[in-house]
Amino acid sequence: MADLVLYEKQGKIAAIKLNKPPVNTYDRDLMRALDLMITGRLITADEALELGLVDRVFDATELMDRTMEYAEQLAGGATRAVTLIKRAVQEGLEMPLNAGLALERELQNRLFVTRDAQEGLSAFVEKRKPEFAGE
Repeated sequence: MADLVLYEKQGKIAAIKLNKPPVNTYDRDLMRALDLMITGRLITADEALELGLVDRVFDATELMDRTMEYAEQLAGGATRAVTLIKRAVQEGLEMPLNAGLALERELQNRLFVTRDAQEGLSAFVEKRKPEFAGE
């Protein structure tokens, strides 16, 4: 399953092709999902954005550039933190609340002792942009 979905405004998408089943959603969201799955109707990129099926929408002419900008932003950031945030969310959703919170605490403790954490704190105090190294 994709973590994020970027899409062009002029595109069409069939929800039945998505690998994002409705989990832990409100009845309204379930009704929308069922409608799309049962009818197989195509929706616009803006509709997909409104429904939360995609995370961002761009014109076709700028989709690749904006996607690369986003990837570069992630790659230039605190990559170890991104990895552990993803782990906390993905694994935490499958656990009871107390276990998920314990996992989150454990992963935060791992991050607090990294060089990137020290760099982030130093950059904040010194009012400068951090230079993360993934360490």
